[in-house]
Amino acid sequence: MKMPAATWLPIVVYADFCDVPRWVLAGGQDDGFGLLDSRFDDDADEYPSFFRVRFVGDELGAARAVFDTGAIGDVAAAEVIAVDELQFDPTVRASVMRRV
Repeated sequence: MKMPAATWLPIVVYADFCDVPRWVLAGGQDDGFGLLDSRFDDDADEYPSFFRVRFVGDELGAARAVFDTGAIGDVAAAEVIAVDELQFDPTVRASVMRRV
């Protein structure tokens, strides 16, 4: 499943906040849940310019368990989305949308 475009997805939980949250579980029962990963790269000494996004299921408890492990899992199965392709709500904590 790809992250839908032009659809606001509620942010369930986030961590590793810099300019925007960099480790995010977003979605809901209708769209399923996606894990967005753009955490600090120690080797590059900066945050990446993209998110890896991986679908983690339709059930909140299972999706939250994946978030809590701190690992995105199969990176090859992840969709790559540029940070500037995403729009966050004004609080930068409540919802996220992939721009068209």
